[in-house]
Amino acid sequence: MFRNREDAGERLAEALLKRLGTPVGWVLALPRGGVVVGSAISRLLHFPLDVFLSQKLRAPGDPELAMGAITETGSIFLNRDIIRSLWVSPKELNDEIHIQRREIERRRRFYRGGRDLPAVKGRDLILIDDGVATGASFLAALKALRPLKPNSLIAAVPVGPSALIAPIERLADELVILEAVENFTAVAPYYESFSPMSDSEVIRILSFRQGWQGLNRIPVKSLRDR
Repeated sequence: MFRNREDAGERLAEALLKRLGTPVGWVLALPRGGVVVGSAISRLLHFPLDVFLSQKLRAPGDPELAMGAITETGSIFLNRDIIRSLWVSPKELNDEIHIQRREIERRRRFYRGGRDLPAVKGRDLILIDDGVATGASFLAALKALRPLKPNSLIAAVPVGPSALIAPIERLADELVILEAVENFTAVAPYYESFSPMSDSEVIRILSFRQGWQGLNRIPVKSLRDR
């Protein structure tokens, strides 16, 4: 469906314009893959770009299955059904939370030089990823951002399961999704090229976009007023 993440970002930018008119926003991308998608939107819509750190909590014995997620604000989202069905012990869960908390700190040092997320209160935010599967990291990010009192919170993804539309819409003011699939298994099959990204690629993209436009130079204006 998409040639690559850049193509997905360009199509999302077009969809955002059609759905919201001429939005004003600050793009927050989930690394690593979401940064490429977010960069394309940042470039085409002239929005500042930063990352929001949300790490999947991997199920024991099945690292591709998310039993929840933890974010850079410290908030934790848990899928209790998966935890119960797999008989995940409190120790196993706490060990994984500790591992992913360390990974968030490592990424904060690499991607932001150790800086915390700049204040988002009163800003229009667009949360981006290259797709959602279980949705744990994306839902956790939405839940973590809402208490920070953004002016509006838009969720935008190229592809994901239709079953996640309602949960995302409960947390976001708007959802823009290009393809919602009923029998969804994974994100990768919807891309011709879906190669893994490195930290150095993320840093290169962020450095270029943030050098092009400072993060503080965005107007505050409600989407509901347009």
